[in-house]
Amino acid sequence: MAHRIIQTKPAKSKGETIFAYDTETPGLNAVNAALWCVVNVGTGEEFTFYDRNSFRDFVESESPCIAYAHNGNSFDLFGCLTKEECYLSTKVSAGTKLFEVEFNEVKYRDTKHLFPMTLAQLAKTVDMEKGITPAKFLTGKPIAREDITEEDVEYCMLDVRILAEVLT
Repeated sequence: MAHRIIQTKPAKSKGETIFAYDTETPGLNAVNAALWCVVNVGTGEEFTFYDRNSFRDFVESESPCIAYAHNGNSFDLFGCLTKEECYLSTKVSAGTKLFEVEFNEVKYRDTKHLFPMTLAQLAKTVDMEKGITPAKFLTGKPIAREDITEEDVEYCMLDVRILAEVLT
């Protein structure tokens, strides 16, 4: 049996805004995320949110759009959508790998599928360096809004800037 390769043109852009985002959580509990940082990949605009609803209101107001996080569909997504919303969403998957979860016209995608390396390794490919995780995000203890410092926001935003740079 012969195989053929047929040349095709790339699909035209649907005009969707592309965002890079990251969450910071108390320990490894994405459901209790305390901080969301977002960069508009096209414009470089940066946004910070301190609760799920504010983050969701923002990205959904920009829909249709695509929101990328590194290791996002294995972790960050669960700080953005409830498990019921994840269940009801439209998904693109293979086996247990989630490539895309779409809810309210926001397509949540995972850059780990595009770039199978750690964020620290990814940062080096664009001459950037990943920061050191603040201790408060490792303890598992609840984090109140007033306990989040500018340094914490900058740490989270640096991760998002790395993703935005890689995606451009």
